Amino acid sequence: MKYFLWIMVSASLCFAQTYDTLKQDVGQPGGYQRLREFDDNGHVRKVWFTTWKEDGMTLKEYSEYDEQNKLLARVESTFNSGDKLIGLRHYVGDAIGKEELEFSPEGQVLKKFLSLHLDGNPVLFRKVYDGTWRYSALIDGAPPIATGIDETEFKAAEQLFSKQTRLTSERQSQSSSAQTESSPSVVAEFTGSNIRNTTPFTVSSPWEVKWDAKGEFFSIYLYDEEGKLINVLGNQTKSGEGSSYFPKSGKYYFSVNTVGDWSVKVVTSQ
Repeated sequence: MKYFLWIMVSASLCFAQTYDTLKQDVGQPGGYQRLREFDDNGHVRKVWFTTWKEDGMTLKEYSEYDEQNKLLARVESTFNSGDKLIGLRHYVGDAIGKEELEFSPEGQVLKKFLSLHLDGNPVLFRKVYDGTWRYSALIDGAPPIATGIDETEFKAAEQLFSKQTRLTSERQSQSSSAQTESSPSVVAEFTGSNIRNTTPFTVSSPWEVKWDAKGEFFSIYLYDEEGKLINVLGNQTKSGEGSSYFPKSGKYYFSVNTVGDWSVKVVTSQ
């Protein structure tokens, strides 16, 4: 039997955030869960929304708004029935752009689209894999102009988008991350609340990420220093601890997607 739960949580302290939660058949086909965060003036500033589809897919959305209810940023993640990420969309403001990725069931990126405004003109950069990578760009106009580009030009668009979105994320983050070395095997430690990016870290050998999440769901995305999505290292639908192994060295940063407090530790293999 379906259930419906509405909870309003408000704190008596004048600087505390206020949340409301709407849930129905959480984790079941057709179910959903929504969490909204309000500022002290009653404006909705953040929304987390999860939908469990009848076909086994799970859609997770995170949105941020300003005081005039204008959308600042949105992330949409689609997971298949095996809980693997198969689609990712990232919107950042009306004037910055959109990122969209499609994955194979094995987690390989098959398509990547970047929408950017360059000199006031919307441009769609496309990267499609059909046995080999093909690159193109579509400049909006009357009529639209399609043109071929190479890998270097596409990477330049990726770097521009990454720079813009990272600056936006840093501007909107609510707490700073801490990076410390507590033992010879610990490379970096981060703590925070809700959704945010960590500062970059460097590893020179195979490594493991360990986390402790207080929220009802937790996802951690791994990006390289240029802002390219490398892998989804963790995706759990309950609070608690977890870990994931990654064999490659390099310079990376995490994007954490959750509700509530969390801590993340990077440990090199012994």
